Amino acid sequence: MAILLLVGGTALAKGDGVKQITITGGGLEHRIEISDPITLDQFNPWGGLHRFIGGPVDEGSVGPETLAGPYKVRFLLDVHEWVYEFSYYTVDGFETGYIVLPEPNGDSGYRFVIPAGWYRSSDAWREVMSERLVGEVAPRSGGELSVPKIDGILLALGLVGAVAVAFRRKVEGIKQQHPTRQDP
Repeated sequence: MAILLLVGGTALAKGDGVKQITITGGGLEHRIEISDPITLDQFNPWGGLHRFIGGPVDEGSVGPETLAGPYKVRFLLDVHEWVYEFSYYTVDGFETGYIVLPEPNGDSGYRFVIPAGWYRSSDAWREVMSERLVGEVAPRSGGELSVPKIDGILLALGLVGAVAVAFRRKVEGIKQQHPTRQDP
């Protein structure tokens, strides 16, 4: 066991870090892969989860109607192919976010000092996620109309207009066939 810790610690000290971050779930059609070296270096769960979380949150205080997700965020450490994963939720408008740290996996024996539970995301992590999710996830409610909705509205207005014109022509045709008598 001491040899594993020494080898792992030595590898981490040599600068080997997160090889890739993948994001799945939460309405994404395909997974998002982050391989930017600066982001990978900055957000390494083995270097400290304090970079991700802003503070603990009582799960009961989180309004589920405003949440989008969960997004599964998975970190692959280059050394020994270690994997760590947590869930991330956005709030409508990407104003804030929540991270849910998992219970430790008894089989892996690898644990973080920070206990499992709900945490507010750090501003830096929220920025990374919002940059990646913008354009990948359809708005839940409110917000701007998407192009398909606008096309549908324009089509409906065009049909209503066509029906109104046809009705008006029909009424005018009836009036021409049956002129009304005007009193002197």
